[in-house]
Amino acid sequence: MVEIPDSERLYRRVLSGRGQVMRDSGGRLRISSMAFEDRGRKPSVDRESLCAGGAEWTRQDPANGVLAFHTGEVRAIDTVVQRDARGREVAQHHIEVEPAPLDENPAHFQIVPSPEYQGEGAFRKLREALALLAVVQIVPRDVRD
Repeated sequence: MVEIPDSERLYRRVLSGRGQVMRDSGGRLRISSMAFEDRGRKPSVDRESLCAGGAEWTRQDPANGVLAFHTGEVRAIDTVVQRDARGREVAQHHIEVEPAPLDENPAHFQIVPSPEYQGEGAFRKLREALALLAVVQIVPRDVRD
């Protein structure tokens, strides 16, 4: 497996018009947990050191935005737990960043749990944690001033 240093910056594309980034009543940018939604429950990110054009590589379209955070921050997430029907903790998920290169994107990685999620609740906790630690690197068109 490819070892990624904790200091490595990761980028996540957010699409304009999807409500993934918004401004609160004070004008501050807020990131929705929906910015990390993924059908396979393994959100995609790009590894900065492999992005030919930095955050612009991830952005792809001028309307899109980009979120940024570090690999070590992802690995430090400790709030993702699996619970049984009675609410008892049955598994603590360790979160890792693993390579998932695509032909058109060698910088493509995924945020994955160990063990795998058994339900939606644990994945929701991951999305919430990622939204709290991410910062807006490039603001999507729909929320620009």
